Amino acid sequence: EGFLAERFHLFLDCRDPNGKRVIAFERQAEGEGPNPLVLEVDGQLVPVAPAEGVSPATTKRTIMPEMRAYYPLTTAGFWSCRMAKPFVRYTALLRTVGGIPFVGLTNDVVAFGGQLESRPPLQFALVADGDGDGFCFPVADARLCADPRPDCDDGNGAVHPGAVEVPNNGVDDDCDATTGDVPAGPPPGTLQVEALAHVMQGGGNKPAVTREPIPLLPVRVFATGPGSCVDQTVTGKSWRQFPTIWRECATLPQLVGLTSDPAGTASFTVPSGTEYLAIGEYPPGAAVPKVYVGSNVGGIDPGQTKQTTLRVIVDSNGDVRAGKYKKQTGSLLYIVEPEYIEWDSTQELYPFVLESEGDWTVTTSVTPPEGFVADQPSLTEEVTTEVKAVQFTLTDVGSLWTPTGVCELITHNGQTEGSWSTVEVKLAPSLAAERDVSVYGEIKPEKLLEMATKEAAKLAEIQAKEAQKQLEAQEKCEAAIQKEEEEGGKGGKGGGKP
Repeated sequence: EGFLAERFHLFLDCRDPNGKRVIAFERQAEGEGPNPLVLEVDGQLVPVAPAEGVSPATTKRTIMPEMRAYYPLTTAGFWSCRMAKPFVRYTALLRTVGGIPFVGLTNDVVAFGGQLESRPPLQFALVADGDGDGFCFPVADARLCADPRPDCDDGNGAVHPGAVEVPNNGVDDDCDATTGDVPAGPPPGTLQVEALAHVMQGGGNKPAVTREPIPLLPVRVFATGPGSCVDQTVTGKSWRQFPTIWRECATLPQLVGLTSDPAGTASFTVPSGTEYLAIGEYPPGAAVPKVYVGSNVGGIDPGQTKQTTLRVIVDSNGDVRAGKYKKQTGSLLYIVEPEYIEWDSTQELYPFVLESEGDWTVTTSVTPPEGFVADQPSLTEEVTTEVKAVQFTLTDVGSLWTPTGVCELITHNGQTEGSWSTVEVKLAPSLAAERDVSVYGEIKPEKLLEMATKEAAKLAEIQAKEAQKQLEAQEKCEAAIQKEEEEGGKGGKGGGKP
């Protein structure tokens, strides 16, 4: 349903109850009559017959049989599956196995046009009573087991709800943790997540800004330690990976589907001794496109309550930016800046939010990459127990798509500190196609292969100059901080340690 009549390559991606990734493909060749389905499962080609009622004249559309017809689900537990339709063309070969013709595929990919369509993950439980004790696992199901209580070990018939708890045997015989005989593990920790939106009101370099809680924000918490889904699925835990982590990795079972309350907060009880990543999907509800904002929480000790904040910035054009923030103490100052800016035209806003308790003065300077021009080199704002914003306009006049350097000088109670950071870049798919780069502004590998030696050398020279420019800007920022510190030591206006 929904794939119409074009040639396609259907991709099915499941995670079994043990976290193992199972990938299956439905492959079609072009113009071979009623195309037989050949599925790759664990490296083997498995034939699948088309569904009944498909006309032999159908050459470009096949009604898929149900999932079990081409990947048997044999492990009871919680599953998560999704399907997508990438546009892939292969070189097809007709082969015969046991006298039956099948379409096989070589490893030569003729063309890959990216993912055309992806369905949301389907999460479901495969229920069984493998040990025959009359209790279903992992959830109860009256169609299979009369008892409404789920089993906790489907491989041991002596373990089930209502069984006699045997002291000190290291087994939860009755599937009731409150009667467990195993010495209690470390107490869990608590993660409290606050979701905030900073919304610009009006335009200019210093627009008014509001600070608003985000109610009903879907929030998920992911373990990130060795062996976790995050560890096995992605490289890194930055904003680039947040959408993939959200789709691919199941959250802790007790956290699935949690949303922030009317005050924009959500509280999670999590096993201690593990590092975590919190991700929110903004905006709440069905509105698209989605922006994924995250916070690497780190480890949580037994009994510890840890707090983190997910922040988004809505600029004067109404564009939503995933936020990151720095915290300064000595009263309190939060500096909220974009993780990245997604470009879809030749001009974009770069907003920064200042939220304080006490009196602070902040000077923000930006160093855009080669081919970009900022309307102001720096902006200074004073905040006194309030929320204010500064906003730069960057214009693309040449386009080397690399991060923008940000230097902040922060003065409070006669002391000056500072920091250096970067705002990364992303391109809307339409702009990336127009500029013939990836959505992260990178030269495509196939284009690099096509470039002549002189062109490649010139590009490398431009990139090296840009890296040197950003390094010099960072050194200049650090020198300015050092100068303020030295002047403060002589009784001047500065002071403090960066």
